[in-house]
Amino acid sequence: MGGGAVKKTKTKKQKKVPGKSGKISQPGNPGEKPLEEKRPPGRPSVMTREIEDKICEQIAMGKSLVKILQAKGMPCYMTVCRHLKDTEGKESGFCERYARAREDQAEYLADEVVDVADTANAINANAVRLRVDARKWKAAKLKPKVYGDNHNVRHTGPDGGPVKIQAEKILQSIAKMTPEQRKQRLEELRSKDASSAKTG
Repeated sequence: MGGGAVKKTKTKKQKKVPGKSGKISQPGNPGEKPLEEKRPPGRPSVMTREIEDKICEQIAMGKSLVKILQAKGMPCYMTVCRHLKDTEGKESGFCERYARAREDQAEYLADEVVDVADTANAINANAVRLRVDARKWKAAKLKPKVYGDNHNVRHTGPDGGPVKIQAEKILQSIAKMTPEQRKQRLEELRSKDASSAKTG
């Protein structure tokens, strides 16, 4: 038998190249439709009542706004901030409900402190202390009058004005006293201070 062996030639597969229109062309398959390039869905730019309720509900349950907005279908952080400031957010009642949710969040975090502290042991004591301090700090910021550490006591005069000390009248009353009356008055003040120091 004559003749040489026939060599088989391999045909290279053509790669799919995306075009300018965002579609992938398939050379060599003229009868098939081009495949469309899949794009990830964007965040909603409009605040609906359902989204507002979800945000307020989860904030009241102790979650941060940043964590809430990481969920699928939630708007971006700036969208919520703009909605809290614009007239649409005020008319829909979202601003008021958001403020109440923040107050409820303070109560939730304060209640959670005890549960978090109960999980402490010799190994995780420092980490638990950090979690407790973070919740206490946040609750104090949200409700400073209830959970704040500093309580300022203000003394005011009539109609909320400054306290006025009538020094002239006091000096006149002292000047009218006899030396014995002054000595007696001084002893009374000293005994009063001593008794208050013991009770305090």
